[in-house]
Amino acid sequence: MEIGKHYQANQQKLEAVSEEEWIVALEKSRRHLKLRIKQRTLYGAHSEKNLGEDPYDYYTSFAYEAIIS
Repeated sequence: MEIGKHYQANQQKLEAVSEEEWIVALEKSRRHLKLRIKQRTLYGAHSEKNLGEDPYDYYTSFAYEAIIS
């Protein structure tokens, strides 16, 4: 994966975020996911069976990884 042109600036901003702020942001993200995918986690593409883990954990970790990389 290539590093984007804004990588350095974004890394500096991310380093300034405290642990407590990360916890709050991830919890807000998880609540937002619950609203967005509601009943879609029961079966199909967003189900635990298909993803191999809890859908909310899967998408929260996916979003977190996208932010820090």
